[in-house]
Amino acid sequence: MAEGIEPAPPEDRRSLGKRASTATGWVVGARVVQQLFGVGRFVVLARLLAPADFGLMGVAASALLVLHMFSGTGVRGALVQRKEDISSALNTAWTIDLARTLVIASILFAAASPISNLLNTPDATPILQALAGAFAITGLINVGTIYLRKELRVRDELSINLSAMVAESIVSVVMALVLESVWALVWGAFARSITLVAMSYVIYPYMPRLEFKKSEAGWLFRFGRWVSLNGIGVQLIHQADRLIIARILGATALGFYAISDRLSLNPVREMGQVGIRVGFPALSKLQEQKEEFARKALATIELSLSIVVPVSVASFILVDSVVPVVLGDEWVGAIDVTRMLVLAAIPMTIAQVGAVPLVAFGIPRVAAGSTLVALIALLIALPLLANRMGLEGAGLAMLIAYGSSSVVILASWRRHLGVGFSSMLRASLTPLVLAITVAPPLLAIDSSDWSNTAKTISGAATFVSIYGITSIGLWVVAKRGLMQVVLAATSRGRFATG
Repeated sequence: MAEGIEPAPPEDRRSLGKRASTATGWVVGARVVQQLFGVGRFVVLARLLAPADFGLMGVAASALLVLHMFSGTGVRGALVQRKEDISSALNTAWTIDLARTLVIASILFAAASPISNLLNTPDATPILQALAGAFAITGLINVGTIYLRKELRVRDELSINLSAMVAESIVSVVMALVLESVWALVWGAFARSITLVAMSYVIYPYMPRLEFKKSEAGWLFRFGRWVSLNGIGVQLIHQADRLIIARILGATALGFYAISDRLSLNPVREMGQVGIRVGFPALSKLQEQKEEFARKALATIELSLSIVVPVSVASFILVDSVVPVVLGDEWVGAIDVTRMLVLAAIPMTIAQVGAVPLVAFGIPRVAAGSTLVALIALLIALPLLANRMGLEGAGLAMLIAYGSSSVVILASWRRHLGVGFSSMLRASLTPLVLAITVAPPLLAIDSSDWSNTAKTISGAATFVSIYGITSIGLWVVAKRGLMQVVLAATSRGRFATG
C-alpha cells in the first residue's frame, strides 16, 4: 500500500454523459438493493425489539449527529468540486477530518449523561458512550477514496458501503436474537464502522499520514465552510424532529416516528446520496457549460421525482393496510405520521436533489440558504403542531419545512441556472403521469373489504406492474422517465440521462 501522494486514477475515456449515465444506473440499482435490505432488517428488528428500544437508539444517534454536523469542515466536498489537482491536499484533508472525529467522540463520551437527562431519556447514557467509540473509528477512513467519487468509479465506492451495510445488518439481527435489547443496534454500529474503514483501504491503495499544510487548508475551508453549513442545516432538519419529539411526546412516540421516517423519508435521503455521489462530481465538470449543466440538472430532478411521487402516492393510499402487515399490530400508532411523511417526501426530493447542482455550480451558499429556510420553518411549526396534533402534527411540520425549502430551490434554479418555470413544469409531467396512472387501481384495492394482507400483496403487485408498464410506455413514446436509468445500468453507458 503506497504512502504519501498517490496520483489520481486514469480518467475514463468515455464521455461524461455516458459515465454519469452508467454511474447513475449502478447507484440507483445499489440504492434499491440497499433500501430493500435495510427495510428487511428493520422489519426483522421491529419484531425482535420494542418501540422504546428504537426510541433510545434514535435519541443517541441524533445527539451524535448534532455534534458531528456542528464540527463539519466540508473538505471532502471541496476536494470533489475542485477542477485542479488535489493530490497535495489529501493528507491535510485526512488530518483535519481525523482530528474532528476524535474531538466529537470525546465530547459525546464526556457529555453523555447530561445529554440523556436533557432529553428525558437517562437510559440512553451508556448507548451514547458506546456510539462515541463506534464513531471515533470512522475517522480512519481512507481519504484516497475521494478519487472514486471524482472519477465516478461508483462500483468501487458502493462496494465499501454495501459491505458495511451487510455487516451491520448481520450483527444487529444476530445480537437482537441473543440480547433482545437496544444493544443489538449498538453492536451493529460498531460492525459498520470497522467494515467501512477496512474496506476503504482494500478498495483504494493509498495510505494517508498526519500532515497539515496551511495553504492547502485555506482553500479547503473557503469552499468547505458553505458545504459544511448546508450539511449542518440538513442534519439539523433530519435530527431536530427526533429531539423535539422525544422531549414533547416521549421515547415510545419517537420509536413510532423513527420507524415511519425510516420507511418514508430515508429513501429520499438515499436519493440525495445518488445526487451527491454521481450528480455532484459529474456536474462539477460542467461548470463552464451552463446550458448543458442546466439540462443535466433538470433531468436529474425529473428522474428523482419519477420515483418518489408515484411511490408516495401509493404509500399514502395503502398505509392503513401495509403498516400492521409489515410491522405488526403494535405499530399502528405510526400510521398517521407515516401518511404525512410520505407526502413530505415529495418537496424533500426537490429540496435535497435540487441543492446538489447549486453546490456543483460553485454557489453552495445558496443551497445553505434554502436549508436554513427549512430549518426555521421546522423549528417554528414542529413544537406547535406536535403539542396540538401529536405525531401527525410532527409529520405536517416536516411537510411545511420541506415545502418552504423547495420553493427557494426552484427560485434559485431560475435565477442562477437559467431554468425557467416552463422547463420545471415539463420536468414534472412524467412524475405526474406515473402517479395518476397508479392511483385509481390502488384506491379500488384500498376501498375493498379484503384483509390487510390481501390489500398489501395485491397493492404491491398492482403498483409494480402498472408503474413498470407506464415507465416503458413513456420511454417508447417520449424517451422520458425511469427507463433512462434502467437502460443505463444494463447497456454500459450507451444512454445518457437527460
